[in-house]
Amino acid sequence: MSKGCVRIALPLILALGVPQLARADQLYLVGGQYGANSSYAFLGAILPLPGNSLGHGFAARVWSDYLTYDYPSAGRKIDASAWGGELAGVYQFSGAWGWSDLSVGARYRDTSFSPDDLANRARGGRLYLTLGADGAYNIDQDWRIRGIATYTSTVTGYFLQPMIERAVSNTVWIGLDATFQGDRSYRQVYAGANASFVVSEGRIIAIRAGTMTSGGASGLYAGLTFVLTGN
Repeated sequence: MSKGCVRIALPLILALGVPQLARADQLYLVGGQYGANSSYAFLGAILPLPGNSLGHGFAARVWSDYLTYDYPSAGRKIDASAWGGELAGVYQFSGAWGWSDLSVGARYRDTSFSPDDLANRARGGRLYLTLGADGAYNIDQDWRIRGIATYTSTVTGYFLQPMIERAVSNTVWIGLDATFQGDRSYRQVYAGANASFVVSEGRIIAIRAGTMTSGGASGLYAGLTFVLTGN
């Protein structure tokens, strides 16, 4: 599982949620993803700074997560597990055209391996610089394209995700996406579909599923995210 998977859920929900939830001052997320050789769970929040609002201006992103994944190394399979958190500053801007944001943050991650991999630069507790950019462009009232790109220092981690989405009603969006992610020790590719549902004012449920390839092995993955906004 990618150390960059923190980026999967948040832009997915913000792209759906900013137009419907523009009156909200805070956004909270909880969820997870499970795959053939990976798992990921997270809890996070977007908190606009004083004088700013969700989708406009400066905000703080607070995040905590736990992940597992595996990768091949020197003819053996390495199982990894990690927990950590991130604090990032975000600048948001949006309008009728769509939305975008830029972020700079610090991420702490404590990673262990079985069997131990002394050569892996992610081993143990480490602090990383993270850079990110994501956004969406509304082609028309029913279609939009989106993109996400992030970089993690030290391990040269990357996450790239293009996506196209279509509104099927006022409260439901569906889409197709591809994800390319990795670092010095692993490479993963995902391809799948997603759907997001506004179940009530300030509450969204998002699901995603598809296939993944990692280290020469392939399998399925599925994820679920819950979103709550408030004042």
